[in-house]
Amino acid sequence: MPKYKLTYLVFRGRGEVIRLLFAAAGVEFEDVRVTLKDWPAMKETDPERKRFLFNQLPILEFDGHVLAQSHAIARYVANEFGFAGNTNLEKAKVDMIVSAVEDAYSPLVTNVWYEKDKARKEAWFTEFRETLLPKSLTALEKLLTANGGGDGFFVGDSVTFADIMFADRVDLLVFHSSPDVLDGYPKLKALKSRVEALPKIAEWIKKRPYAPDFEFH
Repeated sequence: MPKYKLTYLVFRGRGEVIRLLFAAAGVEFEDVRVTLKDWPAMKETDPERKRFLFNQLPILEFDGHVLAQSHAIARYVANEFGFAGNTNLEKAKVDMIVSAVEDAYSPLVTNVWYEKDKARKEAWFTEFRETLLPKSLTALEKLLTANGGGDGFFVGDSVTFADIMFADRVDLLVFHSSPDVLDGYPKLKALKSRVEALPKIAEWIKKRPYAPDFEFH
């Protein structure tokens, strides 16, 4: 078994789903967490970008290899440990859900967190909660329900990268938006609870360092 070293910021952000996939697989990894204060100096230690290939985090190192880009890393881990789908079609469906979940979450970062003007930030946040997010959740509820009635998982009959990604991103939405963000979406709400109750994931959630991520409002 390779020795895995994941380097990311102290936040959950784009690194947490990778941590969750390792946890779900029961695979140990070195969890290196970098503060925003330390990251600029760390980048300077790699001027040829042999580790920080795109001058970004996260990176995953193992057996002399370096992978960058969060989704590429997560897909690799998912494929290695059986969370990517069992057929090419299932893999495509998993990727479809992952992309849809990221599309639902990303406006919170790009249009809210990076906005410095308080009035525009509040306007963006209102649009996100009242318009953008409901459209995404409605579509995801429909896709989940289409897979055997929605009492299992997004793809196939076992947990995949898609379910883990969804549970993590929605947990961040609950933190940044409101506890009732999934009210009106009973299948999605039950799925989040189902994923978080999986023994290895529940163990990880219980022991992981508190990292609330960025404040958006």
